[in-house]
Amino acid sequence: MIKGRWSGKGHLALMMDAIPEQQTDGGSQCFPRYLYENSPVARHGELALDNGGSASGGLTQRDAITDEGLAHFQAAYPGEAITKDDLFHYV
Repeated sequence: MIKGRWSGKGHLALMMDAIPEQQTDGGSQCFPRYLYENSPVARHGELALDNGGSASGGLTQRDAITDEGLAHFQAAYPGEAITKDDLFHYV
């Protein structure tokens, strides 16, 4: 998360493991590792399964980092083992 109105010098970036309150001091912009979308449920009362196979109440998890984005960095740094998690933490 990057704060919209940082009053200090330099830059401020926060990494969080919970949903932040977005508008307390003028806003922020978040860059999530995963995106969640509503997915259709086969029958009334059933839970949809996310990509990891766990019940998610009708949500499907997908990567916010595309395969093309990962390939771009892997091509730029041949011989390095770069994962999507590595890219997320780098950004």
